[in-house]
Amino acid sequence: MPAILENYEVLLIFNNDTQNNVTVELQRSYGRNHDSVRLVNPADSVTLILDAGSVYRYSVKKGWNVADVTAQAWRDVICDISQLFSSDTPRGNGITVDRVWQDHRCVYPQCGPNLQGWPISLGTWTCKLRNHSGTP
Repeated sequence: MPAILENYEVLLIFNNDTQNNVTVELQRSYGRNHDSVRLVNPADSVTLILDAGSVYRYSVKKGWNVADVTAQAWRDVICDISQLFSSDTPRGNGITVDRVWQDHRCVYPQCGPNLQGWPISLGTWTCKLRNHSGTP
C-alpha cells in the first residue's frame, strides 16, 4: 500500500443526540477562555476540521457531567454525544473518552430552568458559584 505523502483534513462531527444542550470546548482552555466554547442544541451538531492523525483534546459538558475526549482520526468521524457519557463507548473510531467527571462550579444566571444551567447565547456571561441548595 502506498504511503500518504500529503497532509489532509478530516471532519469531526459532534452530534447532540440528547435532549439537553451541551458545550464543546478545547480541553486546555476549559473554564478559562469562553471564546472557544460552542453550544450545541438538542438535535444539532458542530463540525470541527482537524488535521488527519493529529491529536486533539476536547471537553464536552452535559449538565454537570464533563467528558474529556481525545480525538485522533484518519477519516471523517461522527461522534454522538450520548455515547461519550455511556459505559459502552465504541472503540476504533478515533475518539477516546479519557474520563467523565462532574463540574459544579458555574451556573449561568440568564438561563431559564429549562436549559439546566446552559447559556442562551455564548456572549459574555457571569459565572457564579452554586451552593448546595441549588441556588446561585
